[in-house]
Amino acid sequence: MDEVTELLKQAIALEMRGVELYSYLSANISGLYRTILGELFGESAKESLVHSADARMWLKALIGLSSDVMVSGDMEPGDLPMPGVGNEREFLMAAVDQESEAVNIYSRLYSILNTTKPTNIGLLNWVQAQVEVEQRDLIEYQMLLDQI
Repeated sequence: MDEVTELLKQAIALEMRGVELYSYLSANISGLYRTILGELFGESAKESLVHSADARMWLKALIGLSSDVMVSGDMEPGDLPMPGVGNEREFLMAAVDQESEAVNIYSRLYSILNTTKPTNIGLLNWVQAQVEVEQRDLIEYQMLLDQI
């Protein structure tokens, strides 16, 4: 379970980085697609916040903490280099990178949980749903990037 808890911590940090990234992108987008992309980035920031809270809940359930879970590691909020203001392609590339990393973390977590017996079925189902959501978001951002 150490690997599962570590991946959940990475997921929390990544999702909090997503909140920071998507909030920045939403506030700083300009150009022809600013309305559409601004709304999309804003929704992604909200989604990342929910995902972070969910991952934190599962982590607390696994390790039995009643207090708040502290997360540290390579993906701390504030450490993310932000793309230049207004550049639509750079913004979409940053979103693709973020979603790719999310797919990677949740896929690794799913693989571990799916091969571990006994496993928490609720957690397994949540992680599977996360993989699907992150893959959908990744495809959406990739398609937008191809259009701009």
